[in-house]
Amino acid sequence: MFHLAFFHRASLRTLTVVASLGTAWCLPLRSGEAMQAPTPAAHDTTPQDLMTAPTPSACLQIAGALFGKDMRTLHRAEVNANYRTNAATCGRRFDPATVDSAQLWSATALYQIGHLDREYFIALDRTITVAKTRPDSAQAITQAIMSLMGSHDVDETPSWIERAEYYLEQLERIPHVHATQLLTVHETLTWLYPPGDPHRAMHLAGAERAVRAMSRASQRTPEGREAMCGFDNLKAIAAADADDFAGAVSAMDHCLSLWPKANAKHGSNQEEPSTWRKTRQQYAFVGQHVPAELAAPYWLNAPDGMTKADLSQPVTLVEFTWTGCPECHKGYPALRSIYTKYRDRGVHPMFMTYLFQQTPQHDTATAEQELAYDEHFWRDDKPIPFPIGVLAAQDTATRARGEAYVPLFQTYAVIGAPTYYVIDRHGIIRYVQSGHRKDLEAKLSGIIERLLRES
Repeated sequence: MFHLAFFHRASLRTLTVVASLGTAWCLPLRSGEAMQAPTPAAHDTTPQDLMTAPTPSACLQIAGALFGKDMRTLHRAEVNANYRTNAATCGRRFDPATVDSAQLWSATALYQIGHLDREYFIALDRTITVAKTRPDSAQAITQAIMSLMGSHDVDETPSWIERAEYYLEQLERIPHVHATQLLTVHETLTWLYPPGDPHRAMHLAGAERAVRAMSRASQRTPEGREAMCGFDNLKAIAAADADDFAGAVSAMDHCLSLWPKANAKHGSNQEEPSTWRKTRQQYAFVGQHVPAELAAPYWLNAPDGMTKADLSQPVTLVEFTWTGCPECHKGYPALRSIYTKYRDRGVHPMFMTYLFQQTPQHDTATAEQELAYDEHFWRDDKPIPFPIGVLAAQDTATRARGEAYVPLFQTYAVIGAPTYYVIDRHGIIRYVQSGHRKDLEAKLSGIIERLLRES
């Protein structure tokens, strides 16, 4: 998985964009969780300190401290821009070709945050060169690839993908490279290619070779367990893409079985990430009746008096979404197109979202203020012509944990937005997808056509 920092409205929450085999979704984090660099006390730091920081790592600390200051005084978009600007300002003071090798990772992070692509590539290439002379060279190259995958919309930048493939070639040339590292990298690169792409099949095969090369003992280490679960997730998504949801459940069951085995081996009591179990739950929903009515106290673009979705229609397509989710926005054109194409054939797209009690104009918004903002957003900014159910605001503790803990979202095992469910006229879930994919319209249209033929 990779993550990038994005921001929702005026709220003090960062979110992760999680990529998985050609899909990505927005997963909110607690405030500041995406920050990796240590930061000094914010009140001791000013922008002028960026010009006197002696090393890239000191720059990271200062940029991070200013980032923390911004979070208390600025709106989200301004915070993001300021953090990027501060990192770029400091990063330009150092030459990536000559910076001390001990500072390469800090410099790379500065260039990455500051969107200084030329310097970033130079620093990454030097990292690879230096890594070849070190005992932990495989680990360093793996980190370089993962860093690259966490940069911008890398899946939309062919030159970056080519560079990642080149780094993988370097990794595979290292004698005795650990199979876990190869598995992790092949998994990461698999995410970048759509179904049917030969590169995707190639990396899946590479991941499978790495799995076979892993001993049973290494599979039960914490690192091996994570890598194996990642591979099971790839298999599950590939099975779901072929409408084999039973196979997807089986793959996730194997992942979940690794946790007690690894805990027994290492004497720990670590629970598996909730995302794995929720992913399995989503796949298991297919073929079952919906777990709850799609009801909400507020509705936009809906008939007067609407309180819940009518699931007796031939096809209901529901997306769990929210206004601050960039991965959701990528799929909105596909949903609009599906609405236009099928609205006279009994196909009903809809959104489910929820109130945050904040807007860009209000740090503490009433339901009326936020509903007005949502109506404006989905009318003017990202026009949506079909019904949008808006769930009530949650208590502060629940809201801080993110969308996966909003009750209806939790009932439907939503890991992050967007999550799509296709429901037939009997209220049976026929398809689920978590995350955006480039062929979203084609995939959903194929499912819809099949259900229309059945009805």
